[in-house]
Amino acid sequence: WSAPADFRMYPNPTTGEVFLGLPSVGKIEVYAVSGQRIRDLEADSDEVVLRLSRSGIYFIRFVSREGIAVKRLLVL
Repeated sequence: WSAPADFRMYPNPTTGEVFLGLPSVGKIEVYAVSGQRIRDLEADSDEVVLRLSRSGIYFIRFVSREGIAVKRLLVL
């Protein structure tokens, strides 16, 4: 991997719907704070809407050719 593939995530905190602004195509993985992977998505556009119905803390991991980036998300 060369450089990390950074992405935008807003709003954070959220009430369940978050927008991911992505620099390239790739894969999105959603993890609960316990470390359990709860969702996988293919990112085929530069903006993806992610909906999470349960409140809590999540980690959003974006994997692309450019690298890997992880951000924390709070769902109220």
